[in-house]
Amino acid sequence: MGVADQPRADPLGRLDSKREAGMIRPQWEWALDDAEGRRLSEPLTPVFTAQYDAEQWLGEHWRALAEAGAVQARLLHDGTPAAPSVELRTP
Repeated sequence: MGVADQPRADPLGRLDSKREAGMIRPQWEWALDDAEGRRLSEPLTPVFTAQYDAEQWLGEHWRALAEAGAVQARLLHDGTPAAPSVELRTP
């Protein structure tokens, strides 16, 4: 790896989220849809490096997401659907 290809830290010392020490990190995130099936721009969800962490986060936050208008959550792995959609309904 040449000098130009090495990961660079931001001013706070963090490495690029997709490239750390020469490794490409997987990205897991939730796409949230409204009742008409349109993707919501808010609320935003974090990006995770492990599927388990993404699923745990949804389990902890689904009620707040439903209250914000999300009806369905789709798990994406590097932008590709990775699992069936999850309905976010409060009883």
